[in-house]
Amino acid sequence: MATKEAIGKTVYRYDYVIGEHPAGAAQLVPVLFKKLSSSRKSRQVDINITIDMMRFAHNPNIQVLHLISGDGDYIPLLQEVMRHGKEVYVGALSSGLASELRYTADEFISLDDIFFPPAKAKVTREKLKT
Repeated sequence: MATKEAIGKTVYRYDYVIGEHPAGAAQLVPVLFKKLSSSRKSRQVDINITIDMMRFAHNPNIQVLHLISGDGDYIPLLQEVMRHGKEVYVGALSSGLASELRYTADEFISLDDIFFPPAKAKVTREKLKT
């Protein structure tokens, strides 16, 4: 529940043209699905995501859709959503990322740097003396 609340409180600001609006802000609407191992429930999650994305694609008030997944099975879905004139952003970790997914969306966001920032180099006394 905390994750859903955190996403719901996020305001996305943009400075490019969406429709008639040159800049503005939008609220993220969280829809979370927990995907367990390959099972019937796992397929149900994929179906729910597909239904929601297509529902949002047909809503004229929604211009941008975000999908957080590295699953290449969503490529045909993203292509269809884009044919409806919607922008599609995909965020994923590099682990398990289908490489084609990176080039299918309007924008790809690597979540590696967000969730696993590079460790800062330790400064030792030896390095300071040189």
